[in-house]
Amino acid sequence: MNQSLSLLQLFELFPDERSAEKWLERVIWGKEPICPRCSCSECVTVRKNRKPMPYWCGKCRKYFSVRTGTLMAKTNLPFRKWVIAIDSFQTKPKGISSIQMMKDLGITQKSAWHLIHRLREAMAQEIPLFDGEVEVDETFMGGLRKNMPLKKRRATQSTAGRGVAGKFPIVGMKCRKTKKVIAKAIDTTDRETLHEFVHSNTTESAIIDTDEHRGYRHLNREHHCILHSRYQYVNGEVHTNGIESFWSGIKRAYKGTYHYMSQKHLDRYVKEFTGRFNLKGWDVLDQMKWLFQNMVGKQLMYRELIA
Repeated sequence: MNQSLSLLQLFELFPDERSAEKWLERVIWGKEPICPRCSCSECVTVRKNRKPMPYWCGKCRKYFSVRTGTLMAKTNLPFRKWVIAIDSFQTKPKGISSIQMMKDLGITQKSAWHLIHRLREAMAQEIPLFDGEVEVDETFMGGLRKNMPLKKRRATQSTAGRGVAGKFPIVGMKCRKTKKVIAKAIDTTDRETLHEFVHSNTTESAIIDTDEHRGYRHLNREHHCILHSRYQYVNGEVHTNGIESFWSGIKRAYKGTYHYMSQKHLDRYVKEFTGRFNLKGWDVLDQMKWLFQNMVGKQLMYRELIA
């Protein structure tokens, strides 16, 4: 059963900056500090004054800390605030806005925005190929056309009769056996894109359930189709209700928390919600440990986000 962690318990676990740093070192390194550049543990010297960094590697002759070589690198954000940020990020099913994170941590909105995007980057997972019954579906993210500015409404005038006008597509799948989800933002929902997504994420023995979208025709898999156009939503074991439930979660977050997801960063939002869905059922502390471990070897500079 998923064990939650109250704010009081969180502050008792991490009463000061040093306790948060020690906990992170155990999570990422284990018992002894390990140089992130050469993976050496025997050549490491602990510096008493902890400046400019607490550890020195005699092999590669460079200073390092638990931040080095992770998404926490090149930031002065205290470790305790990182722990609090991840707890807030993981425990809110509809996500947390940069404005709210700014208020919770007492940092600038710019820093909070960069922080949340780094956490989304850490949520990326490598999941084994899906087998058995797999539901596949696509959806579109964006606001209502009537709420768009005049310039944007004019740009989408040629598709004014369609509900997807001015929106961005996402494709996803849910494995009924493992109850895991894979999803990503795409440019178009044509046959080539949908086939590539299905073939690269499922085994040849997988059984694919989709709606009647023509992009799924002639899949190189056993394929069952549900006819939504005829108000058919379940046909025996054939349905896409699981992946559609996942879409509803993202859309509630869009309306209730974020209000806008740009096409440029849409895939990072998708990583956030697929990661949170796949960790569902874990204890909060285990989720936090996994996320910190998944920060190792990754980097996301602010200039990359605004480029």
